[in-house]
Amino acid sequence: MKKKLLLVCLFFNSLTNSMGFNIKNDTTRAWQDDEYTENDLDLFAAQQQDWVFELREPSICDPIVVLDILCVPPISLQDRLKQDLYRYTNGPFATRSLLDLPGFFLSTAPHDDEWQLNGWYFYNQTSEANYTKNGRNISDYLNLDNADLLGNIEEFELPIDVPHVIELIQVMRIQERRTGLMFGAYKSWGPWGMEAKAPVYYLERNFFFTPAEERVIKKALLFDDDDSGSTSQKELERHVVSDQVGLGDTRFSFGYRTIENDDFVLDVGGDVTLPTAFAFSKGLIGSNFPRNDRVPLLNLLQIFCIGTAGPAGVAEVLEIFKNFGEAAFDKLSANLLQTSLGNDGHFGLAPFFYNQMSVGSRFYLTTRGAIEYLLPKREKRFYILKKDQALFTCDVPDNQKANKLAFLNLALIDTLVPRVFVTTIYPGFIVKLSSCLSGFFGKNWEFGLGGDIWWQSEEKFGKISANPLILPLLQKEKARRPSAYQVKVMGRVIYELPPRSFEWRLMLHTDYTVASAGIGQDFNIAIKMTFDV
Repeated sequence: MKKKLLLVCLFFNSLTNSMGFNIKNDTTRAWQDDEYTENDLDLFAAQQQDWVFELREPSICDPIVVLDILCVPPISLQDRLKQDLYRYTNGPFATRSLLDLPGFFLSTAPHDDEWQLNGWYFYNQTSEANYTKNGRNISDYLNLDNADLLGNIEEFELPIDVPHVIELIQVMRIQERRTGLMFGAYKSWGPWGMEAKAPVYYLERNFFFTPAEERVIKKALLFDDDDSGSTSQKELERHVVSDQVGLGDTRFSFGYRTIENDDFVLDVGGDVTLPTAFAFSKGLIGSNFPRNDRVPLLNLLQIFCIGTAGPAGVAEVLEIFKNFGEAAFDKLSANLLQTSLGNDGHFGLAPFFYNQMSVGSRFYLTTRGAIEYLLPKREKRFYILKKDQALFTCDVPDNQKANKLAFLNLALIDTLVPRVFVTTIYPGFIVKLSSCLSGFFGKNWEFGLGGDIWWQSEEKFGKISANPLILPLLQKEKARRPSAYQVKVMGRVIYELPPRSFEWRLMLHTDYTVASAGIGQDFNIAIKMTFDV
């Protein structure tokens, strides 16, 4: 038991110094950047003395009394904290790079040794994204329907209506919007060709509520940041909207024309995706939610002390709970809403093929396929700990109750707020295939219909920067992003203007997701203007 308690105490050591608790032990040492051998760890564990939590300042509240109150019904804190609030902690749902959307991925290759300049205006929207591989309800992600965790919580007589808050959270959906300009250029030299593409765009991801649900949220004063007695639209957006504008990743495609005749063209080559994404500005409408290891604090003993100070103390306790609740919610937003303008900084390498085949005298079939590998990179990821059920008990001697109260206090924070550790992420492979059957109608018009398949493998974890004693406790399987796929249908209309000093044409492209998992259902509209110079 003492060894298991040691692991938990080590994990929470970084929190206790800022919460009003102090851990006394002469053999403690910094571990953040240390390398340990197996013998070092055995010696380190053997040298540990009993951990003693003490209040830094004298308090009129007795930890024994507070623990006795928390451990009996209706609160029974120790039993509730045996449960996990988070079913999963994997970050934002899989996001398909703008460069992989069929309107941009399936490009033409004229090979006439002239420059072709392309510009797209696009709008892409995911109306309801996945929290998990097959779940679009937040209850698939958070354990909000667990009676052992949240049952009878209204009997706590807290100053906020917790059941009502939970009901409001349960209706949250995730939406995403991306709009901006995609710039591209293509040039060929004999059988060789090169294309470059990069977007500049605005990205917004938000929790979505209906107007009726928004009115209920504002009435509940969940996000009344300025204590005005009402929640404004801006205050709401500050917690449920993440947005930014900037440059996306840049892709260079290098191809070689291996076959070219009147009925069939085949190019083979490679795509190189450079992680050039960066934001010019963040938090334009909503907020920028940093992914960091800062943990909001909640000191149960302090709350009991304040709450016994009369009406003013009750008001202060209400403010403490409100601030902690908002900070915990913002951590959820940091995990689910905050995302990259590109592939999270990963380089991408992909062999590709492109072919164009005549189908009769009027129609032609264009197909492009690629298998991309995203190289590993260090990222910040959220984790929850495995819980040893035997540690969550109040059946301890009086001289250990202060220690037990501190442990439950820290376990409460950890249950509500996942921890962040820098992790080497291997995103794996992405398979892409787009095909469109197009035909000429009249002198200047073309129409096309086609389909698109996109699949990304489950990601893998490499090194995690954490205390070696903590690593076995991390629930890694809940932090991994699952595999994802999309199946789309697409259509396009092209109008080519009569040649002047240079040739140019317009294309309207649209695509819509008909099947997906692990990513969400989206649609895309793009208007492309092409110049041959």
